[in-house]
Amino acid sequence: MKARRMLIGGAIGLLVMAGLFSGCATVGRQYNAWSEYRTGVKLFRAEKYGEAHEHAKAAVAILPDRPEFLTLLGWTLFRQSRIEEARKLFTRVHQMDKEGVAGAQGLAWADYAQGKYDSAQKWFFEQQKWAKDHMEKSDWIYYGPSDTLYVNSIRSDAAYGLGLIALARGRAKESEVFLKEALAYPNDFAGHGPILTAFGDFYFKRKDYEKARLHYEKALALKEDILTDAKRAWSLYHLGDKSGADQVFLRLASSSNDRRPGLYGLVFTRHDLGKVGEAKERLKELIRIDPYFADTTDLYNLIVKTRDWRLLWKDFAEVYFEKGDFSRAAFKLKGYLPLSKQDCVARLMSGWCALYLQGPKAGLAEFTSLSDQGICPSDQVATGKGAALLYLNRLDEAGKQFEKASRENPGNVRAAVALGAVAFMKGRHKEAIEIYKSNLSLLPKEENYFSWPSHALNNLGWSYIKTGQYQEAFQTFQKLQALHRNAVYPAIYDGRGWALLHLKRYQEAKEAFEQALRLAPKYDSSLSGLASLKDLKKKRPVS
Repeated sequence: MKARRMLIGGAIGLLVMAGLFSGCATVGRQYNAWSEYRTGVKLFRAEKYGEAHEHAKAAVAILPDRPEFLTLLGWTLFRQSRIEEARKLFTRVHQMDKEGVAGAQGLAWADYAQGKYDSAQKWFFEQQKWAKDHMEKSDWIYYGPSDTLYVNSIRSDAAYGLGLIALARGRAKESEVFLKEALAYPNDFAGHGPILTAFGDFYFKRKDYEKARLHYEKALALKEDILTDAKRAWSLYHLGDKSGADQVFLRLASSSNDRRPGLYGLVFTRHDLGKVGEAKERLKELIRIDPYFADTTDLYNLIVKTRDWRLLWKDFAEVYFEKGDFSRAAFKLKGYLPLSKQDCVARLMSGWCALYLQGPKAGLAEFTSLSDQGICPSDQVATGKGAALLYLNRLDEAGKQFEKASRENPGNVRAAVALGAVAFMKGRHKEAIEIYKSNLSLLPKEENYFSWPSHALNNLGWSYIKTGQYQEAFQTFQKLQALHRNAVYPAIYDGRGWALLHLKRYQEAKEAFEQALRLAPKYDSSLSGLASLKDLKKKRPVS
């Protein structure tokens, strides 16, 4: 196979190329780039995707136009669920090397991961055609071992993807044909394990649990996998071996890195084995870890059978509320509150959900009703009323509610901080700064979503900008970003961009505004920021 054809050496298999050095001046840079790439490949194969990402990024920084490097970087992003970022890189690879297949392969899996089956299918067929074209060449028998393995792996990978799509669409015969094709060729990317698991899923959907079990066990013999092991246990469960399934689920819940599949299965096996109390505790544990994993139709049908289990709707609501998923929290509270109308915690959550989902008038009505009933601490109710009034721009009334809450409970940090919001919205920025600074050390160190501590830091940052304290503003927006493990809020980067602009760090400001716009393409403040930078560039003298 010609070297040009092997410019595709990416995807999950990631073939290491030899790198043609041309010119003494560039040898060192090229060597460093390929060294970073090879290290990235090794780490990727070891499933250390974060570390692999850093090395791939370093390789791209040195040689930004190597398809192999861009492909590896794309897959490290894909494996970290950063699908859109990966897609951009795969698209670029495909545009750079249309004769290759690495870009098409990446785009196929990116579309599949996002449920875009029509588009994914097109890319998988392109992969399949690429492999077939090579296999039909007259010189196919002369391809080297590594080239042959790569083409075979592409053929297997494409058929596997097509089989998964057919399976998802309920096309059983089509799925079976593609999956058999996937197993017929070596696969140096993911191996045959996931394909055997997909075959197990095929039989499981047909309720042929014995064949499903056999395929899951074949997959596990190649490589241990938590989800495949759990599927094997479910096959045992449906074959009537509840004790056998229970043992597998218990092992997964006790020793695996991801305890969710084991805990989920134990809810059913322990319940069926008469250990109802333990089943409930396992479910409570699962809800605390991941309520979404536990929020299934099968578990719903189990929960609604008894009042004692229906009280678990509150457990769901509390975790959803902590995550900022107010829609799901409100839905669960609708099931719980008729069972316990005097539950203060649930009623307060319901009030905040009304505020965030239905608007400040609905929130104010909820908190006013709570105040009249007197079933909750008055400072908590006053804080809720104050927040609703703040959103209604009734600032004086809001301030009085926050002051009342602070008097009744000096430890109510949210109310104390909210007084800073009142001052900020009144344009009294120096006063806002003093309020926020006095409570800064009391703010939580981490947030699950952009809640009141984030708003406090955001307002403080802008108060610094309004008063010309740009370095303090920049540092505040840095703290705001550090508050979030996954900083996906444009306000963070927008505020930082304006602080950097005023500090005359124009390139960094541009990058911050662009990051905000990647998250929210129509974010007005950042669009204005970029426009301001363009105006400044026109006015700056040419050096």
